[in-house]
Amino acid sequence: MKTVPFTRQEMIDCIEGRPTRRPAVAIGTWIHLDQLSEDKQRRLEKLYADYPFDMEAFYIKKPATFGQPGDRFCWCDVKDADPHIGRTKSVGVDEESAISWEVYDQITPELPDPAGVDLFEGWPEDDGRYRMAWLSYGPWSRIWEYRGMTNSLMDLYT
Repeated sequence: MKTVPFTRQEMIDCIEGRPTRRPAVAIGTWIHLDQLSEDKQRRLEKLYADYPFDMEAFYIKKPATFGQPGDRFCWCDVKDADPHIGRTKSVGVDEESAISWEVYDQITPELPDPAGVDLFEGWPEDDGRYRMAWLSYGPWSRIWEYRGMTNSLMDLYT
């Protein structure tokens, strides 16, 4: 190992502009080694051994966009609301298959609990490094999933 990863506090200090050891970029990655050639995998594994990540990055389990009525861990539990059901191509939601406002109004007001244990399944062991949780999907992505791009833009406009 050519360099020792920052501790949690050193990483916080670096983020806040007070580096204590080395003026460096925080190292972390989401590269899926299994999707690279064996040669690239070996080179990256050596790089990671020499320069370990300064932070532990991991995904939070995200709620499903669509589910069945009564599902606790989904955003929309309206029967047959999923516009992907029956589609033969893997494409984004468009205005032809997006859910209507009538369906949208049926979505349960009981959203997934952000403090629920479901979100934290599979967290890595705490090893003293800075931990950064990653949750894809924000409010824009959610409405796009429901309404499609054209409808979403028009909804915002109107």
